Amino acid sequence: MNIYPTIITETTILKNGIIKIPELEKREKEEIQVIIVFKEKTKNENEKNISLSGKLKKYANPELIEKETDIAWSLITE
Repeated sequence: MNIYPTIITETTILKNGIIKIPELEKREKEEIQVIIVFKEKTKNENEKNISLSGKLKKYANPELIEKETDIAWSLITE
């Protein structure tokens, strides 16, 4: 038996595990093999993005940050 995909489509699983694939309506009683690949969930626009810098901010040492900035500028101007 040769196995090769002939239809690739995106759909949603309905209640009770029902999956509707319109392209199959005219293939009644034909045997098929189904492979399901779940799409990666995308973030909702309402979800808040948390940055790593925001999480690490509590560990920052303002005195060292000032020194690092001064050193960086002195290296650039040399």
